[in-house]
Amino acid sequence: MKLFFMNFSSLMIFFLLIACTVADSSNKLKEISTIEKVPFNNVLIDDEFWLPKLKVYKNNTIPHGWKYMEPILNEAKGIVGQEIDQSMGDQRWYEANLYKHLEAVFYSLHQFPDQKEAKKVEYVIDLLKQAQKDNGYLYLFGQNRALPEWANVINQDESLAAGHLYEAAITHHILSGNNSFLTIAMKSAQHAYNHFVKNSVEKGFPGHAAMEGGLIDLYRGVGNKDYLALSKEFIERRGHSLNGINCVNGENLIKLDPRFYPCEYFQDHAPFNLQTKLKGHAVRGVNFLTGIVDVAIETGDSEFVQAGLRLWKNLIERNMYITGSAGPLQRMESFGMDYELPNSGVNESCTAVSIANLASKMLLLENNSEYSDILEKVLYNAVLHGISLEGNSFYYSNPLEGNKKRGNPWSCCPPNIYRTLLGVGKYIYTQSSDDIYTHLYVGSETEIQFKDKSVQLIQKTGYPLNGKVEFLINSERTDKFGISFRIPDWCNEYSVKINDELLDKSDLISGYLKITKVWGTADKVELDFKMPIVLMESHPNLKNNFGKVAIQRGPIVYAFEGEDDEMENAYISEDFDFKIKHVPGVLNGALLISGESAENKVLEFVPYYALSNRGKLNTKVWLKAKGKGKTISSEVLYGQYNIVN
Repeated sequence: MKLFFMNFSSLMIFFLLIACTVADSSNKLKEISTIEKVPFNNVLIDDEFWLPKLKVYKNNTIPHGWKYMEPILNEAKGIVGQEIDQSMGDQRWYEANLYKHLEAVFYSLHQFPDQKEAKKVEYVIDLLKQAQKDNGYLYLFGQNRALPEWANVINQDESLAAGHLYEAAITHHILSGNNSFLTIAMKSAQHAYNHFVKNSVEKGFPGHAAMEGGLIDLYRGVGNKDYLALSKEFIERRGHSLNGINCVNGENLIKLDPRFYPCEYFQDHAPFNLQTKLKGHAVRGVNFLTGIVDVAIETGDSEFVQAGLRLWKNLIERNMYITGSAGPLQRMESFGMDYELPNSGVNESCTAVSIANLASKMLLLENNSEYSDILEKVLYNAVLHGISLEGNSFYYSNPLEGNKKRGNPWSCCPPNIYRTLLGVGKYIYTQSSDDIYTHLYVGSETEIQFKDKSVQLIQKTGYPLNGKVEFLINSERTDKFGISFRIPDWCNEYSVKINDELLDKSDLISGYLKITKVWGTADKVELDFKMPIVLMESHPNLKNNFGKVAIQRGPIVYAFEGEDDEMENAYISEDFDFKIKHVPGVLNGALLISGESAENKVLEFVPYYALSNRGKLNTKVWLKAKGKGKTISSEVLYGQYNIVN
C-alpha cells in the first residue's frame, strides 16, 4: 500500500479513525489469517550480497559469541553439580543471550552443516535439560540465587529468557526434526501457564515483553492452546496497575532496582486496546506490539487486530528513522513524542531486530507490501549497521550522525543481530492455500508444498547492488495459482518478463504484482527494478532535518563519512553529479557513491550499514542542501521520508 503525504485534513481524519477504533469495544472476530511463513528448513541462501555475510557470521561471529556464553554455561553446570554458581553477576537479562546465540547456531548449521558444532549444541541442550527443575521451571540466574519462581516478574527477566528459549527451541525442532530442546521449552511454558493462569499464583506480567511472542511461536509449532492463552493474558493484564498500584510515582514497582521507571516503560500506562502510541522502552514496546499482532493472527480478535494496525501505523509514520531505526531517547531508551527523531538518537540495535520481526509478523496478518518494505528497510540498514563487516564488533546504539567507533559492547544486542541475519531465509516467502508471496529479493532456493504438490523456486539476483531478479519455477501442480512479487515502494520504474516475453503493466494488489497461471516445469520470471540515486527529504514535522537531504539507492541509505573538519562544510548542491563507484576489496565490495559539484567539491558516500569500518570517522546521513527550493512529491516513502523532485 502506498502512503501519501498527510495534510491537516488527513491528519484530522486519522485521529478520528483512532478515536472511533478505541471507542469501539465490540469484540467481533476478524477472519483468522490463513497466511503462513514458508518453513525455513526449505530455504537455502545462495546470494552475492548475503552469502558472504553469512559465512562471516559462521566463521567469525559465532566462535566470538561462544566466549560470552561461558558465564551462562557455568551457572548451568553449577546447578547440575548442585553447587551455587553466580558467574553472570547481577545481570538478570544475560541468560537470554544463550538462547539467541543457540538460535543463530541453528540457522548456521542449516546453511553450513558442521558436525563438531552440532555436537556442541547437543551438549548445551543436554546441560539445560539437566538444569531444568522437575516442575519445568528453568531460569539459571534465579535457581543459583534461590529466587522464588516468577516472583517480581516485571523486573526479574526470567520471562525474557523464556521467550528467547521458546523461539530457539522451535527453530531447533523445525531445522533438525529433533525434540530434545522442544521438550525443555514445552515443560517451561506449561509451568508458566499453570503458575499465571491455571493456579493464578502471580497476577503480574512480564516487564520486558518477549515471552508473549515466544509463546505464540511455540503454539504455532505444537498446537497447545495454553501457550496462546497465556500470551493473550499477559497482554490483557497491562494497564490495570497489576505490577504496582503507585506505578506513576515509581513506588512499590521496582523491588530489585531503585531507579524510577513510570508505567509507560513497561507499556502498563493503559489497556492495550486503548493505546494509540507506543511508549516507553523501545525494545519492550515493539515486542509488546508483536505479541498483540501474534494474538490477532491466531484468534482474529478485532480488538487485537485494530490495536496492532493502529500502533504499527504510529510507529512507522511518526517514530521511525529513514534507516528503520527507532527509540531515540537516552532516558529509558525510549520512544519520544511523535516526530521526535534527533539524528543523535540512541536507536538500540535490539529495537531494529524487533521491528524486523514485527514486520514479518504483520505479513501473516495481511499481505501488504507496506510491511515488507519496512522489513527490507530495517534489515538492509539498521540491523546490518549493528555488526561490523568482519563480524566481531558491534553497535548497541545506531545514531544517524556522530563519530562513535565500533567496539565490543557485549550486551543483549550482538546475538540478537546475528541470529536475525543468519535467519534471513525465513523472511523471504509466505504462502496461503493457493498463493505464494515473495517479500525479499535474496538469491535462494526453496520448495513449497501446496496440497501435497511441490513448487520449486530458484531465485537469482544481484540485489541490492542492482535491481535484476530472475525466478526459475518448477511446479508439479496442474491448476492455476498465483505468485505475487513485491514491487518495492522506492521503485518507480520496473519491467517484468515471463518466459522472455514482456508483461504488460497491470494493477498492483497491495503493492504486489500477482501473476496467476498454470505454472510449468521450466517457467522463468524476470524482474528489473531501476535503481537511480535519489535525494530524500524528511516530513516537515522533523524539524531537525529542515533544509537537509539524505541519499538513497534502492533499499540502501547512504551517509557521508569523513574527518571532523570535513563535516562542517559538507553539503549537497543542486549541481552535484552523482556516480556509483565499485572498488574491489573496499568495504567488502559495497557500492560507494561519489558526488562532485561545479565547485569541484567532491564527497564520497558509504552505505549506512558499512559505516565505521575504516576507523573512527565522523558520519552523517542528513546533509545540508544548497540550491533551488525543493518540492515534496505526493508519494511518500515509509511515512516520513519523501523523494525530492
